[in-house]
Amino acid sequence: MPRYSIVIPTRERADTLRSSLATAMAMEGDDYQVVVQDNASGPGTRAVVESFASPKLVYSRSDTLLPMSENWEMALKACEGEWIHFIGDDDAMMPQAIAALNAVLSGKPELELIAWDPHSYWWPDCIVPHLRNRLFVKIGDFNSANMVNARVLEKDYFEQSLDWNMLPMVYNSFVHRRLIDRVREKAGSYFPTIAPDIFSGIANLWAVERFIKLNRPLNMRGTSRHSIGMAQLFPTLGGAVASQFTKEYGDGRPLHRDLIPSQHSLVLLANESCLANFLLHDERSDYALSIPKLVAAMLRSINNTPGTYDETLSDVKKLIAKHNLDPDQFTIPAKQGITYVARSGPVFDEKGVVESLCIDGDIVGLKNVADAVRLATAMVY
Repeated sequence: MPRYSIVIPTRERADTLRSSLATAMAMEGDDYQVVVQDNASGPGTRAVVESFASPKLVYSRSDTLLPMSENWEMALKACEGEWIHFIGDDDAMMPQAIAALNAVLSGKPELELIAWDPHSYWWPDCIVPHLRNRLFVKIGDFNSANMVNARVLEKDYFEQSLDWNMLPMVYNSFVHRRLIDRVREKAGSYFPTIAPDIFSGIANLWAVERFIKLNRPLNMRGTSRHSIGMAQLFPTLGGAVASQFTKEYGDGRPLHRDLIPSQHSLVLLANESCLANFLLHDERSDYALSIPKLVAAMLRSINNTPGTYDETLSDVKKLIAKHNLDPDQFTIPAKQGITYVARSGPVFDEKGVVESLCIDGDIVGLKNVADAVRLATAMVY
């Protein structure tokens, strides 16, 4: 039985799957399996998988189109490892991931969650023009790690002071089966909502007291033209992708009573938080959503996405009216044009410390996420 299972859920993305799968199969070590969970794709997906012909590779397929969360649950059934990690079909694994995990876990059988911040690569065909073919390589002391208090992080998240991408999701964590089983016992399944990645991050915090946060990225987050998250964040650029997702999967998420129907990413995330509070905490009052904080966050970012100012302002006014809030307590920014500039070079954190290097993939000849992994490995490992 392998110790680790890496899952790649996919649907009709053979073009990016090949590179993603190549990086997973190229990891050093033998104590792992790779599960490709195919959600009723055409024959191209199976052909990509079969081209690798490895005993480490498991191909699991649903013959009928499943909701995303159900497809992910089906993937869990195909996993044999005690530690489980998911990557998207345009993401990648770093070659030293298994060796790094073995080193961290040595003599620590009590651990159930290991997280990190990934490298990131924006494919040449991604919908955001100024980020196309940009590689962001994390830098720092990759041999260090921190023990994180999950209760503090969970509180920060529900109080809306922690961004969603700081959650220890299955996309940037290895999760032990014991943790998954506890979530299933409480919530009915490990992926009970329409956004299984976001829910997993919240649920993982709920399920443990502490977890390890590595400074070494074990994977690389990829963003291609297929990205649903980017299509929702940039609806005027990715409308076709978002529409196809809704057409195939629908929008089956129940809407929390405090919210309004909206496609704004912050409202969608807020709804996910409300569902998590209901499923995991029986609607704990101090974890209840703050509508004023939500409105303020929507207004702060109202000019960040092209072509969405009027729709965001309309949603803000609906939330204010729904909750009888005083409009004068909020400052509404004037509509501004947006100028995006393609970047390269060092990227600084809020303290002025270099946290990553941005590489122009066109200059160095990157074509896909597998190329990006090879370059990042040569740079920092």
